[in-house]
Amino acid sequence: VSPAVRLEARPLQLQVEHLDQAAPDKQSSVILDTEIDQYGAVRLEGTLRPFGESLHMALAGEIDAFHLPSLSPYAARHLDYRIMQGHLDASLDWRVDNWQLDAVNDLKIAKLQVESLKDDRKSRLTEILGLRASTALSLLRDDEENIEIEVP
Repeated sequence: VSPAVRLEARPLQLQVEHLDQAAPDKQSSVILDTEIDQYGAVRLEGTLRPFGESLHMALAGEIDAFHLPSLSPYAARHLDYRIMQGHLDASLDWRVDNWQLDAVNDLKIAKLQVESLKDDRKSRLTEILGLRASTALSLLRDDEENIEIEVP
């Protein structure tokens, strides 16, 4: 992707306790806490059991004020849209049991503004959705122009 996407995660704090390959049935606790670029933040906390016969994991956390224009090169390349403005807040709950993922992601996208790089009727995003992207975004927005969705 050009230009390359570069995000700064500082200070990155990762804490893993009780990680022991010799005790594959013992759960390890994990905490990840970092700031992303100037205003965003990510915090995940939970447990995992990576060395057993099957993976077990339970992580929950928050993403706060992630600056969506940072992802604009990906949106441009894959969807034919540039992200001009917006930020993401998310509540995450991920569980893996016997290699089966069960995830709930509550997303809130605020002040999203996008710009089509080609005729809206011919964009990749319009092809994927089956309707114009501008129409789809209008249907998702609430009275305050926010988009709140739950994604499995």
